[in-house]
Amino acid sequence: MQNPLLIVLFLSVVGAVGVLFLLLRHRIRFEIRIGADAVTVARGDPPHDFVIACQDISRQHRLRSGRIRCVHTGGGPELRFSGDIPDRLHQRFRNNWEPPPSGGGGGGMRAAG
Repeated sequence: MQNPLLIVLFLSVVGAVGVLFLLLRHRIRFEIRIGADAVTVARGDPPHDFVIACQDISRQHRLRSGRIRCVHTGGGPELRFSGDIPDRLHQRFRNNWEPPPSGGGGGGMRAAG
């Protein structure tokens, strides 16, 4: 006979891993894949100008593979790079990317005073 406590513990761990996976998956705004022949959008809707810039940079530096993800963090969106993209090129990609506006401001309300 199996121990019911172990079954409950196992199901709880599986459920927690599933929830964690779903939460992390929704944090990704877009993903761009760099291949030997082309740059493709794998997920999401990145700015068109950024995709063009990725094509130019990857062609200039002869990148054969790589992945760029835009991940939503507590401080706003960030670009994350796979290990195939050299560290020296990260800033070049960031310089061509414009993060979406923060959405702050008063929403048109008049200043109190």
